Amino acid sequence: MLFARYQSRLLVWLASLSLLVAFIGAMTVQFIGGARLLETAAGIPYETGLLIFGVSIALYTAFGGFRASVLNDTLQGLVMLVGTIVLLVGVVHAAGGLSQAVDTLHAIDPQLVTPQGADDILSPAFMTSFWVLVCFGVVGLPHTAVRCISYKDSKAVHRGIIIGTIVVAMLMFGMHLPARWVVRCFRISRCRIW
Repeated sequence: MLFARYQSRLLVWLASLSLLVAFIGAMTVQFIGGARLLETAAGIPYETGLLIFGVSIALYTAFGGFRASVLNDTLQGLVMLVGTIVLLVGVVHAAGGLSQAVDTLHAIDPQLVTPQGADDILSPAFMTSFWVLVCFGVVGLPHTAVRCISYKDSKAVHRGIIIGTIVVAMLMFGMHLPARWVVRCFRISRCRIW
């Protein structure tokens, strides 16, 4: 696509090299995270967990290619979506309902139910930086860039934009709201959560 647009082999090589370098960093972090997860959850030694994680990714990618990667992303996304919904419902239920959660937050500090939050933590500058990072910064991630160039046609892009917006909104609200309610309503110390 880059060559068709700019007619520059140098640009294609530089873009490919930058994606490769960025992928190395991104994959390193994911491999370390997977190994730590296996170490913590299953008691598997870190090196063994790293090997298991690396070999499993290498196998499904080697045999399934990009399609296997996309299917894996889809399944993991579905697990996250279901987990988010369960978390949201569980926290709202434990708080005694949505109105009770809001009332409890208001009783603790009326600013907790304002858009800016307690101590006006959500300033316009902070929200703008978050908006730029989430809306535009994601496009520069190497795994996102590769996924974006794999759309079949512009109709698929438009459908992906709509579906992606809905799913991301559900995930963001479904994870951020319960975290805030749990911390404030049940007076859990942030140190024990984060």
